[in-house]
Amino acid sequence: MEAALENDAEMARDRDWSPDFLLPDPRMLGVVFQDAQVVQMFKEPRGEPPSDEAINAVLRWGRSNPEVTEYVHEADADSGVLFAGTEVLKAAGQEHQLSSAVLVEFVSTRLAFARAGADVADFARPRSQGRELWAAFEGALRGRLAAAAQRREEARRAPHEDSAAIALYNPRAHFHFASDAARAQTDPLLDALLTCRLEPRPLGWREEGEGARTVRQPLPLHGYATGGGFDVEGDLVAVAGDQRVDEIRASRPYVGCWFVPRPAKPLRECGSLGDVVDASGRALLDTPLVRRMRDASGKATPLLSSRVLADASNVAAPRVWAVDGADGTIAGFSAATHRPVAAPLAFPPEVQEATREYMNFRHGLTRCGGTLVGSGGTSSVYLWDINAALGGAAAAASSAGDPGGSGSIDDDDDDAEEEEEGREEDSDESDEDGARTAERERKRARTAAPAESRGRAPVAAVAMEDDFSAGDVERLSDTTLLLAGLSGDVPKGKVGYTSLRVVDVGAQRVASVLPGHAEAPSLSRQLCAESHQLAFSVESCGTALIFDLRTCAPAIVLTRVFERELLFGGDGGVLGVPTSSGVVAFTFGHDELIRCWDLRKPASHAYTLSTGNLRVTNLGWHAPTASLLAATDNRHAVSHGRYGAYRYGDRESDSESCDEEGNAWPRGAKHSAGFFPERFDASSGFDSMMHRRDVLLYPFVH
Repeated sequence: MEAALENDAEMARDRDWSPDFLLPDPRMLGVVFQDAQVVQMFKEPRGEPPSDEAINAVLRWGRSNPEVTEYVHEADADSGVLFAGTEVLKAAGQEHQLSSAVLVEFVSTRLAFARAGADVADFARPRSQGRELWAAFEGALRGRLAAAAQRREEARRAPHEDSAAIALYNPRAHFHFASDAARAQTDPLLDALLTCRLEPRPLGWREEGEGARTVRQPLPLHGYATGGGFDVEGDLVAVAGDQRVDEIRASRPYVGCWFVPRPAKPLRECGSLGDVVDASGRALLDTPLVRRMRDASGKATPLLSSRVLADASNVAAPRVWAVDGADGTIAGFSAATHRPVAAPLAFPPEVQEATREYMNFRHGLTRCGGTLVGSGGTSSVYLWDINAALGGAAAAASSAGDPGGSGSIDDDDDDAEEEEEGREEDSDESDEDGARTAERERKRARTAAPAESRGRAPVAAVAMEDDFSAGDVERLSDTTLLLAGLSGDVPKGKVGYTSLRVVDVGAQRVASVLPGHAEAPSLSRQLCAESHQLAFSVESCGTALIFDLRTCAPAIVLTRVFERELLFGGDGGVLGVPTSSGVVAFTFGHDELIRCWDLRKPASHAYTLSTGNLRVTNLGWHAPTASLLAATDNRHAVSHGRYGAYRYGDRESDSESCDEEGNAWPRGAKHSAGFFPERFDASSGFDSMMHRRDVLLYPFVH
């Protein structure tokens, strides 16, 4: 038994340096998978080391409840899937108020003893007969807890004096073993990315620092909810979503854009967040940066977009393209004037029909040179000529306004938008009902029109296999793109292809196939394709493959890049960021974290970065300022309805609202307040509704 226990302990040590090294063995999640409440309890991250009193309480409970062992057994020795009685564990954690951290190790130790040959009856013997076994068990349990405390302490050690304290660092990462000579030759940007060296920013008026005027935390850029889309190219950021996502009874879809802020002076020289202004003196952090797109008459366009594309290929006239989620057409807007620059582009009738039939239908949209490329779940990708779509007059109107690179906004647009929002806020319920009725009529009339009258048809289509269903598309170069199959449920008669395809847009054919995925992956911006010949993709189970485009094979495999959402799977992503001497990968998912990966051979997890209890929905990279932009969603925000406020689906009491104003840690947060060395919460407080719409900007030292 001693040899088996030593082998189990060695496996545990190897496991604990995975990206989730502060969370229990993934087999433990199988133990409690049947009950969501117990899953949440056992996935609670470990904060401070448990006291002797907490350990003794769990041991007393275990001795007095030997029946818990009856629920611990291996159901499948090959896969290692384990199950346990959830009611007993729930009673231990909730009714007896026992420490979750100790319970996790208690059950893990019990499983280790079971694998080592300890029989169920051995733990059920009277204490006098089982004294030796329980003594060995207590020693193993305390050893596990001590090792966990040591790992926590090591993970809190920053690799550099400028490394952010809102991250946990992998003690086995490459930078811990680099010599002084090697560090002196390292690209400064690559070193900053891998050691999380963030630019210091001033404290906010609600933040507290221990004698410090600055913190190394992200800048919260206020906007609107970005659930419908988020994309970054150059200085341009395109967004789409619902302005009233916090209102249960109301909805106001929008498409908008803003430019990555350029503070007039370094952040460390600003006395407060209110002093962060651009060259014109405009405040960058206290008001929404987003400007909504409007129709030709200047009225805000209520476009429920399923996909947006930032197009900064023409620096003098940047554009935003958006797929209308109601009928499957594509609208193009000027990022300078916020007005249309072309008539709508229309997907073929079969795509438009699928868009109307399936809620939250997923479209793909990208640009390759002068060609706009879209996908819509069919066996083809569709091409539109951008110059032909814009037309001479529209192109002239687009380039006549603000050049866009400065990010300046017309004051008239500011005033008009504020007045319009004021009128909308003051409107009564009958006005809202009338507006919704008018919008339904508009959509009904639009969808009833013939498909050919809704916009310009594609100039060409690149066909795949007949049963292929096209999903995400992303640009590799001006002549090639990367295509994935549709993930999740595919339309009837289609097959869920898992291989990626490189499509030659000019030749209108498939140039190569990239096999290796077990399911259809999702794609993000491919920033490393031209510089390093790498393509990044990720499955909903949390496995990311990084392909070498020269060999058409996976060069690197990253496992458990995010914590999979129970029952509903992924919605995570991976973004590769190139530097002059290497590549760094950032991954995100439902677990309110961003993980950084060092792709030098062998690839390793470098650190886990806090998002302030906000769930990341997409990532973007702004190379001029070396900044990572994270579009987020706040699941802890308060939603407002007709009769009160609601949170986590339940009615909020007055006392809970007061707690929120006092910056209490959200009770539904994925991680405890002490999980990271430095507290960072962007989800609570007086302005938690505004925080639902944050884009977090992480400025790295460069």
